[in-house]
Amino acid sequence: MRSKNMMAVAVGMVAAFCGVAGLGGCSDGTTPQPPATHLPGAPGDTESGPAAAIAHGTGEVKVRGGVIISGGVATMCEVFALSYPPQCGGARVTIAGLESYSPQELGLETVDPKIVTRPGETPKPASPDPAWGELALTIDITEVAADGQSATAQLVEIHGKDGKETISHR
Repeated sequence: MRSKNMMAVAVGMVAAFCGVAGLGGCSDGTTPQPPATHLPGAPGDTESGPAAAIAHGTGEVKVRGGVIISGGVATMCEVFALSYPPQCGGARVTIAGLESYSPQELGLETVDPKIVTRPGETPKPASPDPAWGELALTIDITEVAADGQSATAQLVEIHGKDGKETISHR
């Protein structure tokens, strides 16, 4: 049993190393695209995370992922780092226009002053900066960075969590 576990760990490590290092000989040089899944709404609507949206290139694309709005900048992140408040990790898309909405309008979380207050201090009012949560959006990607891990975009639409309500930003 132990040798099977060790073999599984070894295979997993080789696969991870090949994926991260991009070593020749580990694969045939092609990168499989994640399958599209349906967003709530009209048939044919698709969702993707920031990495798949960046792979799409410039133009309009529907995305779903974690968003952090901090310092007047909205960023959709491939992953949230485990911190409080969370930080952006992996591929990311900076989305102009999203920061003009309040965290409450978007249903985002904000820092709980009770958690970040030191013992003996009086909690301060909650700050809307940073704010974070998951959103489904239509964005227009205007530029993809040379590293293929970041992009800039303009907000087109915000899709409601129920899949029925859409807010146009045009």
